[in-house]
Amino acid sequence: MWPQGPIDTDMIHDLGTNAVSTMIADSPMKRLGTASEVAQLVVWLRTEASRLNRGAVFDPPVRIRNRFAWNCWSPDAVAEFYAQDGRIVIDHGEPWVGRAGVAEMAAGFFADVPDLTLVCDEVRCAGDHVVYLRTFTGTHSGTRRPLRVVGWEEWDLDAELRVKASRGWFDTDDYGRQTAGE
Repeated sequence: MWPQGPIDTDMIHDLGTNAVSTMIADSPMKRLGTASEVAQLVVWLRTEASRLNRGAVFDPPVRIRNRFAWNCWSPDAVAEFYAQDGRIVIDHGEPWVGRAGVAEMAAGFFADVPDLTLVCDEVRCAGDHVVYLRTFTGTHSGTRRPLRVVGWEEWDLDAELRVKASRGWFDTDDYGRQTAGE
């Protein structure tokens, strides 16, 4: 499943415009973002600068990797976004620790909202600290009510751009009203 890790630039160098368009339209890549965002990623990989680094690897931007992890509905993909000993706390709750804990947290979200789609609204970075503003939509599995939940996460990243610590926030009262149909 792409991208579980860095992409070898040789994989994409010789693609033509039609191949790029088809790849975006007919593959899970379209879930990485808008067609223009994915096209920008692919164009970068096809630039002369990347050609100078044949065989080099490119790690997709943090916002794209996180969105892809959630939008492929795989708890393990979400957990891979975290460091081995990474942790997440949501709304002052109990922490989920390690990749197994993060996968458990993600599995809970996917059970509650099996058609969950996450959109990155904005990212702010300062060194290894990131604020990730996001909106997720979907249908609550228990009530079949549509959801639109706005929130954010604060991340501390390690040298490999994996999350060491995440503090997530969303309006739990609003979530409750939406699931109840109010």
